[in-house]
Amino acid sequence: MRWIRSGLQSLSGWVQPPLPTTRASSDRLEAIRQSMLETLGPAGESRWPGLSVRIRFCREVKTLWALRIELMDASSQLYGEPHALRRLTRVTALFEGLVSPASCAQRNQLRPRIARWGRH
Repeated sequence: MRWIRSGLQSLSGWVQPPLPTTRASSDRLEAIRQSMLETLGPAGESRWPGLSVRIRFCREVKTLWALRIELMDASSQLYGEPHALRRLTRVTALFEGLVSPASCAQRNQLRPRIARWGRH
């Protein structure tokens, strides 16, 4: 019985009510989308057209949040890691209030992880 309870508790973290669709939230979603595409830039759009299309037509905040990882990778390859990190930090700030506070708190841990990756 204990495993059932722990399984239900872990599933409850996945089940969240959807954010209400308002004009303000759709405007913010569009601002995030545009910021991500600007971060990718024309060179990135031509080199990673699949990423560009996914960003352009994404309708969910959580999916855009997850695409930041690919955006960071692509931007790092194009512009270098420090420049990509600065750009992605600006993009990440746009998500505040749209994703869980725990997810936003994790963005502060991005810098040390990247620093460790660069040492390998």
